[in-house]
Amino acid sequence: MQQLLSGKIRFPEFAGSEKLEVKSEKLKKGELPEGWKEVRFSKLFKRVNLKKFQIQKKDYRELGKYPVVDQGQEKIVAWSNAEPIADPLPVIIFGDHTREIKWVDFPFIPGADGTIILISTDNALTLFTYYLLCNIHIVNLGYSRHFSELKSKKFSLPQIPEQTRIASILSTCDREIELLKKKQEKLKEQKKGLMQKLLTGEIRVKS
Repeated sequence: MQQLLSGKIRFPEFAGSEKLEVKSEKLKKGELPEGWKEVRFSKLFKRVNLKKFQIQKKDYRELGKYPVVDQGQEKIVAWSNAEPIADPLPVIIFGDHTREIKWVDFPFIPGADGTIILISTDNALTLFTYYLLCNIHIVNLGYSRHFSELKSKKFSLPQIPEQTRIASILSTCDREIELLKKKQEKLKEQKKGLMQKLLTGEIRVKS
């Protein structure tokens, strides 16, 4: 991911290659590929002020019509029947205290303090900017505010067609990872059930 988002690896249609393979460009330190530019956070992201939709942790519920997304590690932390955010979508969630970064493309309710909602400007695709954020390092300041640290960052930005290609590849990888995680969880459940039967004598094995 790091090499794709820095332009060190480029697809042939953007690197001037006739070969149907990924082309690796030799770049000097600080040098950008042809067609790329360095941009500040403010030129790439817009903060969405949707404070009126936020609910406090005490209002989280186990059941409800809409998912609650906050700055915690889990993507969906609770449910609620409060009014959700349905536009703009998709958005990026940034955890001001936790530095967690989430991609949200469904109606949701933002939870608690520290949940920052971002969309991209016209210069970039929101999905591409999500991967840019996933790829940067933000110093851990403990349970302090990290948004000011994020706003000081600069990003390498290709043109829209190349952004689309990169985002497509990375999102495909994410889908494959999710499928593997689900398979792993299913195997864990199968093992748990089998272990219980084996260790209680419900299922016997020949010695």
